[in-house]
Amino acid sequence: MWGAMFLQFLTSVLGRKWTFACNKIMTHIPVHSTVSSMHLMPAQSALLCASTFYGIVSRSFPLTGRILPGYLNPTGPHRGIGLGNPNVEFAPNVSTCMLTSEGETAKVLWGIRNGQVAVTVANKAIDPSRRDVNFQLTRCLIDDEHEGPVWDAIWDGIDLAVTGGADGRVKLWDTRSMRCLWSSEQQTHDHVIDPVVKVTAAVSTKGIIAGCTLNGSVIIFNGFEQIINSNPKLHGEWDALEGVYSSVISCSVDSVISREERTVTCLCIDNNASPMQPTVLVAYEGNTHFHKVFLDVGSDCVSSLRIQAFGDESFGVVSCVCPFFATKSDHHSFVLVGDRMGCISVYDWQGKVSHTKTAVLPVRRFEAHVNGSAVTAIHWDGTTLITGSARGETHVFDGLTFEELQSFPAPIPRIWGRGYVPPIDPRGDGRVRQILVSPDRDVLIVNVGSAVLACKVGPIGKDISDGVTVTGRRRLHLGGDVRKKKNFRGKWCGEFFVAASFPYSGGSS
Repeated sequence: MWGAMFLQFLTSVLGRKWTFACNKIMTHIPVHSTVSSMHLMPAQSALLCASTFYGIVSRSFPLTGRILPGYLNPTGPHRGIGLGNPNVEFAPNVSTCMLTSEGETAKVLWGIRNGQVAVTVANKAIDPSRRDVNFQLTRCLIDDEHEGPVWDAIWDGIDLAVTGGADGRVKLWDTRSMRCLWSSEQQTHDHVIDPVVKVTAAVSTKGIIAGCTLNGSVIIFNGFEQIINSNPKLHGEWDALEGVYSSVISCSVDSVISREERTVTCLCIDNNASPMQPTVLVAYEGNTHFHKVFLDVGSDCVSSLRIQAFGDESFGVVSCVCPFFATKSDHHSFVLVGDRMGCISVYDWQGKVSHTKTAVLPVRRFEAHVNGSAVTAIHWDGTTLITGSARGETHVFDGLTFEELQSFPAPIPRIWGRGYVPPIDPRGDGRVRQILVSPDRDVLIVNVGSAVLACKVGPIGKDISDGVTVTGRRRLHLGGDVRKKKNFRGKWCGEFFVAASFPYSGGSS
């Protein structure tokens, strides 16, 4: 009873902070192209933004709009470079880029169009006193490269990474030395190479890797238990990975969508499933359902398959799927789904199909975007639910009651009759691509095209400047006024904040 009362009290406190947040919204442009991915470093609330169009990663402080000179790139550091020289620092041959960090160290996993895989490590990546950035670049061997572009990559912990390429292979990497620890057999369909376009991994926890091909088939790889049981400091134990076997699952919606529409939008591994009974969530573009795939692997490596559908055809096409798997056995897993009608549905991951239905129905549904724009991004942290729309708008709801607390307009200013204000990329589609929240749950980061919106709940220190141009890259305000203004605050915007752990503290896998 006391735990429920404390949770309700904490939720109400955070809700009031979001409702009466009166700080100015800061918008800056970290790269002059669409931001492909973002990563928020806990230290100093620094932001890493990647651009696969230019092959660079920028470093900035979103609450001030300050962009540090120099980029992280897959070509290596160059003497005297640090102001963004496009002839040296840009690498337009990047096909995928994934970001992570360990303390003050930033790590970037690069996939190149020629099949090469590389890692950039920058110690003390966020140092405002430096005029440039120092980093170390490690490339893989030529014999370990993919035979074609690297279409997808993902970090698995700090030292492991998984990639999928146009050659139809999935590779497991040791990022400390960039050695290929394991490579799968080539995937084919009708005697033609079937590229692997999406990968996910839980090698360090469950010994499982999953991938999806261009044809829509899902491949699950088991047998990496020796990596879990080995000492990660002894890389010699990882040289001989034997006993790895795969299970190929055909597209689960062959009768619903055509081959041209079998684009996987979400592929996640359930962390609660055992290695011998892996469970995968898969969602396809343009479908009204998402699917839960059960795979029961026997002692003779023969697997039995079950597929369970979630959704309702009357709710429209699914546009965003965000699962939240429980971190403890006594907790419950659920899935938040956004559709193209602007609604959010909550599904019980352990739900069962009723006798009169062929799919698991949602336990709750509400309209998040009253203008009918599609839901393109979802974030939930136990206290707040944040959604992004196809029109670039962001809405903040109470994480338990789904009551709307705050809303933010699109961070892309326009001039009447002239379109977008430069230097925002006009080729962007204007949708919210990614939503990040700081560990203290008081800083919101939203990406729309090449613009990044930042807002802090509560008072901001005096070191936050307002409306200053930084090295030719403008910081844009939604109101259009770049003059310094005194920030008036009400009594409700104090520093009072209570930190607590919630049953569903993790994000989507």
